[in-house]
Amino acid sequence: MVYRGPYSDYFHTDTKLFTAVEFLVELLQHRPDSRRRLIRTYGLYSSRARGTWSRQPHLVRLAPEGWKRDHPPPPSLRIGPPEEPKPELSVSAKQSRAAWARLIKKIYEADPLCCLRCHKPMKIN
Repeated sequence: MVYRGPYSDYFHTDTKLFTAVEFLVELLQHRPDSRRRLIRTYGLYSSRARGTWSRQPHLVRLAPEGWKRDHPPPPSLRIGPPEEPKPELSVSAKQSRAAWARLIKKIYEADPLCCLRCHKPMKIN
């Protein structure tokens, strides 16, 4: 087997002649150990996350489209009587600001809706 490489001033040649066994020895020294992992996986593809995508919504959001197409969301199972629809408990912005002011007054014993200069009550808009 003939190997042609860059010219060597020391050997005054650019070729090196190998026997078949020498060539195999030189070639196989670059082969990795058979027990060594060559592919590293992390994040969504790590072994820790394998099989958990469907149970974790933040992973489902990041999953590839093909996976989402092949894995539809599982049906939700509920044991017992069906739940009654809960009444909407949305609070208006004005009511939430009033609740905030009431809690501040209760915890810190200072009225946040009282002007510091004239001590008159302030309004929540």
